[in-house]
Amino acid sequence: MIGYTISCFFRYEKELGTYSGNLSLFEEKIIVDDKEYDLSKVRELSFLSSTVRGKHISSRFTFSPMLSNGLSSRFTLTSKSGQKIQGNFLQTESNRLKYCKEILVHYHKKGIVSWHQLLNLLEIDKYQKIQEFKKEINADG
Repeated sequence: MIGYTISCFFRYEKELGTYSGNLSLFEEKIIVDDKEYDLSKVRELSFLSSTVRGKHISSRFTFSPMLSNGLSSRFTLTSKSGQKIQGNFLQTESNRLKYCKEILVHYHKKGIVSWHQLLNLLEIDKYQKIQEFKKEINADG
């Protein structure tokens, strides 16, 4: 029983379904699968959850795998016409949203990504770091 519990600590969640589609962020457009959305027609881009493949999903000992498969990251793109596009996307350690800082700040300045969401995506949570970041993006114009 103890051995199985320890082995769960190193096992990934089961992947249900198949990998298909794509989410790509660009300065003036967002591509979901093969469909382009011009940034001027996007009202909001929100990320409902953001998991990274290989990160622990629980700090408690359980009898289920404890490493994330990275597939439960969810987004919603809302167009100015009211259309909502939702989907899941895969994040790996080398391909994380926090590495898209320049694009995410640009989206925030355009009003597409909220301040709170931006801080969460960039993993900025300490008061001093938030103040420094605020000055940094305001200095950029």
